[in-house]
Amino acid sequence: MSGSATESDLRVKLQLEDKIDNLLKAEKSINSSLERFSAISNEFKDVKAKLVGIPERKSSSEDLLKYRRFQQYFRSYASFFGYKSAPTSDIEINKDTLFPYLAGLELRQVNTDIKSDSSASDFVRLIWAYLLSIFSASEELGGNHTGLILFDEPGQHSMGVTSVNALLKTISNQMKLQGIVAASFDESDEVFEESVIGVDYHLIKCGYKLLGPVLQKP
Repeated sequence: MSGSATESDLRVKLQLEDKIDNLLKAEKSINSSLERFSAISNEFKDVKAKLVGIPERKSSSEDLLKYRRFQQYFRSYASFFGYKSAPTSDIEINKDTLFPYLAGLELRQVNTDIKSDSSASDFVRLIWAYLLSIFSASEELGGNHTGLILFDEPGQHSMGVTSVNALLKTISNQMKLQGIVAASFDESDEVFEESVIGVDYHLIKCGYKLLGPVLQKP
């Protein structure tokens, strides 16, 4: 009969209905996403306009004092630890990044390859000075330092006993700081004894291994 639908026609009809239904759902989902994107775009414009209206932040007198003391401590410690690559008075702490700079260059950029650079030991001295100056400035001006510093093998890169001793003395002399130092001291009792001259420390022993020293005030 010419007017009757075949099974194939019915199958095609159902497939088309499913396809139309899926397309309608996709259209609805796309429209919903476009609405969300439009709302996010409007929020972004509002936030951007507010940011433009915010005046440039200026450091308070307290901020400037913290900056100056941090820089003074950094220079002092770097000199005390034997930093020789440049006059420590020429090193400045950048007010925005708080990284040390020399002649406009960030010092960690100058020492890009610490393992092969001839001034690698001086770069390590700067790390010591930086960490301790953060504590000293915080302790003096009521900051939020935890009062704990951990050094893992600070005497690497042939630092020399004199510099290591200066570091340990500095840590030991801080009344409100506990320092934990894990170091091999070239696996030499003589080097260890020279390194801790004048240092108040507690050496942790574990069997034939020595762990420490822990530098602290009783």
